[in-house]
Amino acid sequence: MPNVRRSPRTAASLLLLLALAAAPARADGPAPVAPPAPTPAAPPAAGPAGIADAERRAAILAIVDDLRDDAARIRGLPWKFPVPADVITRAEMRKDFEQQVRDELKPAVYEREVKLARRLGILAADEDPIQLMLTFMEKGVAGYYDPKRRHFYVVDGLSGDAQRPTILHELIHALEDQYFDLRKQVEPLEEDGDATFAMKCVQEGSAETARKLYEKENPKVARLAQEEQRKSPDNTAMLKAITTVPASLVVGTLLNYQTGPAFVSRAVGKEYAATMAKLYADPPRTQEQVMRPSKFLGPNRDLPRAITWPAGLAAAVGEGWAGLKPSPVGELDLALWLDRWVGGTNGRLTEKLLGTGRYYSAEAGTAAEGWDGAFVQLLEEGGAPRGIAALMAFDTPKDAAEAAETLRKALRAQHGDSFRDGAWRDGADGARSATYSSRWGAGRIEVDGDLVALLDGVPVDALDRAFAVLVKAPIVRDPADTWTPAGEGDPFAGATWTSAQGKSAWRAPDAGWTTTVDGAALVATKGELSVRFETVPGDAGAAFMKAVGMLVGRHKRATPDVNAIEELTVAEKPAARLRLNDRPGDGAAERWVYVVPLADHILLVTVSAPAGRLAGLEDEAETALDGLAFRE
Repeated sequence: MPNVRRSPRTAASLLLLLALAAAPARADGPAPVAPPAPTPAAPPAAGPAGIADAERRAAILAIVDDLRDDAARIRGLPWKFPVPADVITRAEMRKDFEQQVRDELKPAVYEREVKLARRLGILAADEDPIQLMLTFMEKGVAGYYDPKRRHFYVVDGLSGDAQRPTILHELIHALEDQYFDLRKQVEPLEEDGDATFAMKCVQEGSAETARKLYEKENPKVARLAQEEQRKSPDNTAMLKAITTVPASLVVGTLLNYQTGPAFVSRAVGKEYAATMAKLYADPPRTQEQVMRPSKFLGPNRDLPRAITWPAGLAAAVGEGWAGLKPSPVGELDLALWLDRWVGGTNGRLTEKLLGTGRYYSAEAGTAAEGWDGAFVQLLEEGGAPRGIAALMAFDTPKDAAEAAETLRKALRAQHGDSFRDGAWRDGADGARSATYSSRWGAGRIEVDGDLVALLDGVPVDALDRAFAVLVKAPIVRDPADTWTPAGEGDPFAGATWTSAQGKSAWRAPDAGWTTTVDGAALVATKGELSVRFETVPGDAGAAFMKAVGMLVGRHKRATPDVNAIEELTVAEKPAARLRLNDRPGDGAAERWVYVVPLADHILLVTVSAPAGRLAGLEDEAETALDGLAFRE
């Protein structure tokens, strides 16, 4: 598949605008950050033709040219050579993507991954992942950069000015390509989805960080883009695609634009332009490291254990059996696999799920948390997919036990009425195992300390000998792994305020803040800036509407502007921000209201200052929000 990415703004709008019942999600576009051509001198391949409307095309390309200097200034890098641009239709874009698939697809790798996905049950037999992904991208892509052609394409749709943030995002890709060779960074990882996700989060996180800086400088442009995106006629089709295709096909891409910017922001702090080079030189390599930045950016790094797959496993199963190449399984991959069977949504995203601020169920997330390395292998009998073998390491025995129990539950759900036995039994060596039978054959899950092994769908008479080969595989901790659960600490330690639900807390950033308690809420002040923390129970949509009523009642001179919701992240959680300004007059205040959807409630943070003063206090407000912490 080509390296095509959605715009983060689309993903966040889906997560929040749908969940908060404020407006339909908007679709402004992904960025196929395909890797660059080897040298700028290489002749470009033919690309899609431009739109027929010459005047519109010229106007948009003038905006692209206007933004080139902004991209260089924000990113802190001069252009080495110009990157040409054009404006194309959505139909042309889809044709171009299909051609990229034909040119870049490695049939053997693709066939293996599709077989594995079907056997795990996360992809149905009649589902074509390529066509599903093309449909998903066709409705949401607003622009993409193709380094093989050294060409940037804007997809015709929104007005030129509304496209400015997306264009800036793509120009950052083109610019960084000239210095860091994005293709060279991704190519060695193409069969390792865990590491690929992490690298794409860095690439998209960088471009999104630049986009946010541009929008902060140009708030009117940002608002225009939001308004036009929200009204886009492609929204309905885009949302349908996202909520009907298997979540495993889209969640990784969506998180590139949500988790990626949060990770990059934490990594570079206020020194974006100066420190991105360090991040490219020493990037994260696992989904876990990006999704849980403290495990990579903290004083101690959590590195995955090395798993040496047993070469004789398929032979131990029996004659005619063969094992395909084992595939790495990251924390996100494991969560989505388990969620397919325990999440209650058949492995699809839903409004209700998204309204909790999640892309998979809490049960699946808890089971995958503590991941410390994993591989899965598809075993074939006579060329037909049949068995599954997996080895997984976790941070603690408790993490391993949770994962094993959820895995047992998932297999029971997948095998249905054919699942027999599967009770946990203690072994003489201290390990616990659950042996079962199903329509696929025999299976066993074993928990040994912080390790989990699975063999599913093999002949009954082969189970013991094949499992003995599997569990003897070397699983070695990296000597450079200095992270320990004990060293992580309690995220709520020293909290100034903890929510009634116990799921969120806030710690004052410095001694300059004073606090007062207002019922279950906390009000923190520093100079002219005031920050109020409170929670509203209920699912995200209902809680949001209740919160609007609370705010209107509390601030009678103000009206919430729910048509200008901005999506962002707060302490690495997806969030939305809306304005709540008083009508002009003596003592008028302006406010930003941050809404963070959680499992069964929302966190509501109201940041306020005297009228005309809030923009100048934004950095102080962001520092205050950095003091938030969350628990599952």
